[in-house]
Amino acid sequence: MAKQEKIAYAKKSIAASIGRAVDIFAQDKNVFIESGDDDGFFTLIHFGGNAVIIADKAILGWCIENFADVSGNEIVKGAHYATLTAKLREHGKELRDDYKDISHMRLEDVGNVELKEHLEFEFEIYEKDRLSELEELYEKEIFSQALDKVWRNEVFAIVARKDGDIVAAASCCEGYKGAFWCINVDTLAEYRGKGLATHLVMKIAQEIESRGHVPLYTTWETNTASMYVASATSFSPVWLWCCTFDIE
Repeated sequence: MAKQEKIAYAKKSIAASIGRAVDIFAQDKNVFIESGDDDGFFTLIHFGGNAVIIADKAILGWCIENFADVSGNEIVKGAHYATLTAKLREHGKELRDDYKDISHMRLEDVGNVELKEHLEFEFEIYEKDRLSELEELYEKEIFSQALDKVWRNEVFAIVARKDGDIVAAASCCEGYKGAFWCINVDTLAEYRGKGLATHLVMKIAQEIESRGHVPLYTTWETNTASMYVASATSFSPVWLWCCTFDIE
């Protein structure tokens, strides 16, 4: 897919995931929707243009009054963000920075990029039917960002070995009702800063596209290391999705 086709695909897929038509992201002004049973208390999504806000009826009118003419970018920053978080706290809810997800897509085909080999590492793909061979890594949560002990919903994984030991792992799982295959990566602390995470992300992205799927890399702006990997692999930010959690 070409760049604009990928962005259009993303908008269509995200609109479908919230049960709305794709033109919801092409309006001149923000769109406000009363949340249903499965929507949560507050969700904000935007692609850089108008924001789509799905809010509980307890705050929906307040959101319209305060954010009708405020861009999505502005809502999640500065004074507007402070106003929003204060209102949410009144209802026992909070927005967490580590769940202000910035979803990145590689808008150029990753298959056209030649990977520089890391000769000191060996790489191996583990298909879904072989992931049980990584049981110890799951249980000890050694690479918890890539191999999720709770969900275990990875489609396949790629590991990097040094002298026979696994030192990094990347995986992908289906997201947004299968529209994307979402990339996760984790590296042992002593092997970070060597370009290994970048190499694994590119390697797994190429593998995803070779299987006819669209790779997605999601992070948040306070995770500087992950944001660097996104930039280094030419994954560009396409949309932001943030939602609330109960205050613990």
